[in-house]
Amino acid sequence: MIELVERVQRFRDSYRRAFEQYDADAVVGHFALPCRVVSDGEPVAHIDFRTAQDCRVSIERILTWHRQIGMTSGNTLGLSIVEMSPRIVCFDLHYAFEGAAHEYLYDFRGSYTLVGSDDRWRIAAITHNQVPRLLACLKQRGHV
Repeated sequence: MIELVERVQRFRDSYRRAFEQYDADAVVGHFALPCRVVSDGEPVAHIDFRTAQDCRVSIERILTWHRQIGMTSGNTLGLSIVEMSPRIVCFDLHYAFEGAAHEYLYDFRGSYTLVGSDDRWRIAAITHNQVPRLLACLKQRGHV
């Protein structure tokens, strides 16, 4: 189990760095396509990323909003991992984003399904509550 945790943490760290560097192409590279995303909101959104371009549009929107709020980094508040098989791993992440002065911006929960192998995991599905929390942060900071 320790090896599995380390592999998932390496994936999560790579994904986090791509976001912190605002590198849309690197973020998109973490997805297995097609990919299914279920996002909390009114109403709950069901999104299929069929192509890299579909994925990039959504990722660039999130990155734009993160730039507006001044996101620079974040912290893992919780992580639980389930190995479904050697090729499928699920993890639940509770994560908080921070600004340049290490101030709390917002936190979210996401459940990720990864597919692949030891060296190359990719996201096949995500269920998250990020967007309403990010939009509330944007509003609080006067950007909406």
